[in-house]
Amino acid sequence: MNRSLSLFFATVGILVAAGCPRAAVHNNQQAQPGGGGAATTTSSSVGGEAGAGGSSGNGGASTSSGMGGVGGTGGVGGTGGVGGAGGAEPVVVAINPEAGISDKSYFGACNNRKAAQSLEVTSSGKLASVRTWLRREGSPSDSAVCKIYKGGATPEAGDLVAISDPVVGSSLSATIAPVDFSFVQAPVLAPGSTYFLVLERTGALDCMESNLYSAATSADVYVTGKAWTKWMTHEASAWLTYDRGKFDHAFEVLATK
Repeated sequence: MNRSLSLFFATVGILVAAGCPRAAVHNNQQAQPGGGGAATTTSSSVGGEAGAGGSSGNGGASTSSGMGGVGGTGGVGGTGGVGGAGGAEPVVVAINPEAGISDKSYFGACNNRKAAQSLEVTSSGKLASVRTWLRREGSPSDSAVCKIYKGGATPEAGDLVAISDPVVGSSLSATIAPVDFSFVQAPVLAPGSTYFLVLERTGALDCMESNLYSAATSADVYVTGKAWTKWMTHEASAWLTYDRGKFDHAFEVLATK
């Protein structure tokens, strides 16, 4: 062995002793990758540490979305308003039925100026309407009204407590038919008091008696009242019971409780 060869082997021995990495083995076997690190549950992933002799593991998958926010509490619905009480149905508190109609009483003329009926109610209630049975005579161009008086010995002697809305004369039938009078004022009617229904026209009196009104009357069957007429006598008008008290007007008085 010559000097140069001895020097080569000596150098190789020094390098091996110093920990120099050995050359890769060429045996066509690939080193297996190390197991990837466990996926984290945070929004960013951290790669796993490399196993011995292997490549770095894949990073854990990121969560696809953050935790959903807690839904807000729905608003409480408002309480519905309490429905108002329905209006009470009117009931009849005084009546003389139309079944016994046998005559008629004129009003609106110079002699027979007004017609009236005295009555008492059977129970208390707030006045709703008055029904009478009327007809037109000829073609009156004004209207008919019903007034209610409380107390007194004769019609219009007591207190005026209600005036109806007018009923246009031309709207009335030429034959006796029911007519309803409504009232803006609505007094409370009470048993034990005498009331008078007074029928009159709104226009001028017709002395020719060709365009006026008539109210149906029946035999005297209503025991707590009478039919009346305002009659012109000796240049003065006065209330008289119709045909000496032999008749009553047909009527109904309705009130709400």
